[in-house]
Amino acid sequence: MDVLFWVVVSFGAGIWVGAQQTSRKRGPVRKASNDKVKQARIPAVAQTPAPPSGRYRHSRWEDKNDLFWGMMDMGVILENRQYLTTPTERDYLKKLEEWFGHYCAISCQVSPGRFLKFPEQDNFSDEERARFFTQFNAMSVDYVLVSRKNNKIICIIELDDKSHEQEDRIARDKRLEQLFDMAGVPLLRVSVNNMNTIPPVWERRKAVEARMGTQ
Repeated sequence: MDVLFWVVVSFGAGIWVGAQQTSRKRGPVRKASNDKVKQARIPAVAQTPAPPSGRYRHSRWEDKNDLFWGMMDMGVILENRQYLTTPTERDYLKKLEEWFGHYCAISCQVSPGRFLKFPEQDNFSDEERARFFTQFNAMSVDYVLVSRKNNKIICIIELDDKSHEQEDRIARDKRLEQLFDMAGVPLLRVSVNNMNTIPPVWERRKAVEARMGTQ
């Protein structure tokens, strides 16, 4: 009887162990199958395209009107600079007024966008024209001499100090020189070392008019 009992127990234990091993082997297969079913039920998510170059990636506002009023409403801080010019530029302005003030009105820190005409052109898109205009409109020139007689621009004067020796200013000055040369705007660059010398404004204007064939 004891022998028969242990035979039955051993046989039952063997069946239970085999069932457990089979379950372990089949488990991952069923799980993988279930995963495939779940994946098949999940709709494909479209990849979000990267923002085009030139867009603002880190701003809460894309539209310029929203940007302006959004920052105003949040209390953006602005300070009054009080002067358009540096002390050195103010000193040179006094000299220019002494030399040319009888014939010319002199304005300071004027954007080239105020006196460079930029008509529509078929070779460039509206976006290209707008971006190009923004580049030179954001710059400024030190002095603009305008005739008191007919309000025409006589000459542009840039007063070159140490800042014009910096790499970014050199690149900026080259762009301005090219723009003015193409448009026929007389430009004189005066070193701060020559502030006491009367610049050849009239000679420069005549030379540009002769080259452009204008009066």
